[in-house]
Amino acid sequence: MSLERARESKVPWWTLLAIAFAGAWLRFEQLSTQIIADDEWHALNFLLEHPVSAAPWRFGLSDHSIPLTLFDGLLGHTIGLSELGMRSVPFASGVAALVVLPALVHRHVGAKRCVIFAALLAISPLHVYFSRYARPYSTVFVLALAALFLLELFAQRRRPALAWGAAICTGLAPWFQPVALPFVLAGPVLFLALDTRLGPSLGARARLLWPQALAVALILALLLGPPVLVDFDTLRERSGRGQVGALDIGAAWRLLAGSGKDWLAPLIAAMSLVGALALARSRPLLLRLMAVSLLASIAALVTTSPTGVEIPIVAVRYVIPALGIVLLLAACGLAELDAWLASIAPPRWPRHLPSSAACAALLAFGPLLCLHDRPAAIFRTPNDWMHHGYFQYQYDPTERARWMDDTIRPPRLSRFYQKLAREVKSSPSARLHLVEAPWSLQWDGSPFVVYQAIHGARTSIGFVHRRGEARPWGELPWDDSRFEFANFVHIADVDELRRRGVTHVVLHKDLAHELPSDPARIGADIGPLVIELQAKLGPPCHEDEILVAFDLRPTS
Repeated sequence: MSLERARESKVPWWTLLAIAFAGAWLRFEQLSTQIIADDEWHALNFLLEHPVSAAPWRFGLSDHSIPLTLFDGLLGHTIGLSELGMRSVPFASGVAALVVLPALVHRHVGAKRCVIFAALLAISPLHVYFSRYARPYSTVFVLALAALFLLELFAQRRRPALAWGAAICTGLAPWFQPVALPFVLAGPVLFLALDTRLGPSLGARARLLWPQALAVALILALLLGPPVLVDFDTLRERSGRGQVGALDIGAAWRLLAGSGKDWLAPLIAAMSLVGALALARSRPLLLRLMAVSLLASIAALVTTSPTGVEIPIVAVRYVIPALGIVLLLAACGLAELDAWLASIAPPRWPRHLPSSAACAALLAFGPLLCLHDRPAAIFRTPNDWMHHGYFQYQYDPTERARWMDDTIRPPRLSRFYQKLAREVKSSPSARLHLVEAPWSLQWDGSPFVVYQAIHGARTSIGFVHRRGEARPWGELPWDDSRFEFANFVHIADVDELRRRGVTHVVLHKDLAHELPSDPARIGADIGPLVIELQAKLGPPCHEDEILVAFDLRPTS
C-alpha cells in the first residue's frame, strides 16, 4: 500500500491503547523502589542550597532543569518530595508520547506505520529509561517532536489550533533543556522558507504564521530571558569542555536502536534507511523537516562541545528527539518490508510477520528482558538500580563488561552477600531488605548494583551522619519536612529503620577501596555509628575486613 493510500486508512485505536498500556507498565514497573542518584540529584542539590524562588533565574552549572526544580520545590513545600514525585513529570511525558506522537504521525505515514512506530517507541529501552528518570529528556522528547509533527499537520489542514499547539511546544521545550533550542527552531525556519502550501511567497507565509511566531518569541523571552541575563556564564562554562571527536558513534547508535546485539542494531539501521527513502518519495517536506531539525541539533552540539559529550549516553540525551526520528523511519522501513514480502509470499503469509518479529526480537534480546543473558536484564525482580550506568551507559555487552570491570566491579567480595543469597534462595518469602552505607550518589561509586545481583534482596541507601553533624555530600538533612523519600533513611534512627521493614544494615568500612577505580567524595568515619548501633542492636551479625552488618530482625 502506498503512503498516500495508507494515510486514509483508519487508525486501530484499541491496538494503540494496548501498546500504550504495555509501554506504561514498562515505565512504571518498580519505579518507586529505584534509588534517586547521579544526575537526578541536580535538582535536589539546588533545593538544598537555594530557595525555590531562585530556580527561574539560574540554569545551574549542572543544569538542574528550571521547571523540574520548580515542580520539585512545590511538592517539597506541599505534600513532600518523594521518588515518585520527582519522576512524575518524566513518567507522564513518556506515557503521553506513546499516545500523542503515534496519533500525530498517522496523517503523515498511515495507520500501519503509526502502529509499528508506537510499538517500537513502547519497547525502546532508551525511551523507557528517560521516562523513568527524574531529568527533562522525556519531556523535551515529546514536546520537540510534537512541535514538528503539528507544524506539518497545520500545512495539511490549515487549522489554527495546530499551529498554536506547535508554538506552545516550541516555546516550552527549551525551558526544560536549553540545548533543545536549535531543534525546535530549525524546523519552523525551514517550514516558512520552503513550504509553498502556505503561500506562494515568504511574505505570505510569514503573514499567516506571525501570531504564533510572536507567541514563541514571547514564551522564550519570558522563560529563558531571566536565566540568560543572570546566569549566562554557567552556559558558557559548560561549553567547550567535551570532545565530540572522541564520541563512539557505534555505541550511540546502539542506544538509539535499542539493542547491543550485532544483528539487531544494523537491522534497525537498514530499516531506517529504507523508511527514509520511502518518505523521500511521498513526504519529502516531512523528511526535510526532520533532517534539518536533527542536523541543527547536531551542529549545535559540535559547536558548543558541552561537558561529557564524548560519552554516548550524554551525547544522545542532548539530541534526544533523534530517537523518535530513528524509530519513525524504522517503522516506515519495516512496513515496506512487510509489504514487499507479502507481495512475493503465498496468500496465507502473515502480513505483519517481519515487523512483529523485529519488535519481538528487540524486546526479547534487548537490554529490557535480555533473555540470552538474564543477569544483564534491566527488568528482573528485585532490581533497585534499573537506572544505573551499568544498564544504561552501554548496550554492547563487551563494552558494558569493560566499563563494569574498570569502575564498579569489586576486586574483593564480602562473604556476607553469599550468605544472604543462600537465605533468599531457601526462603523466598523472607523479604529481606538491606540498607547499604555509606554511598556515593555517582554511578561510578555505586557497586550496590553488583551486590544486589548476588544477594537478591531489596536495597535502600543509608545516611551515616548523625544529628548535629555536618551533612556529607549526597545525604539529606535530618528533620527536613520537604523530603519524603522511601529509599533513603538515616541509619542512626533505628526506630525508622524498623518501621520501614529493614532487616539488615550494612556499613562499608572503606567503600572507595572496594572499587577498582578511585571515585571522588566517598568516605565517612563509620566507627562512631558502629558503636552506637552496637549499643542499640547488640553485636553485628557479620564482620570482616570489608563491612559490618547488623540484623534488625527480632530474635526468637
